[in-house]
Amino acid sequence: FLARVHPDDAPALAATVRRALAARAASWSHEFRIVTPAGAERTLVSRAEVRLDASGEPAAMHGTDQDVTEQRRLESELR
Repeated sequence: FLARVHPDDAPALAATVRRALAARAASWSHEFRIVTPAGAERTLVSRAEVRLDASGEPAAMHGTDQDVTEQRRLESELR
């Protein structure tokens, strides 16, 4: 997955994840682009929850990615 993140968006996505883990945030979301194997760009919104262990340390992160490429294209046309 991370290998597909657009190079211009990778640092901000990594920073969002680092901040969520450091703050023990219950949830986070971030919009970014990926590059498909065919070379096309898609825009995703990632939403995740940080799960803490009994001592309050981050133990897992579970989430989803939603492709919002078409939505962003339509929004841009409406502007």
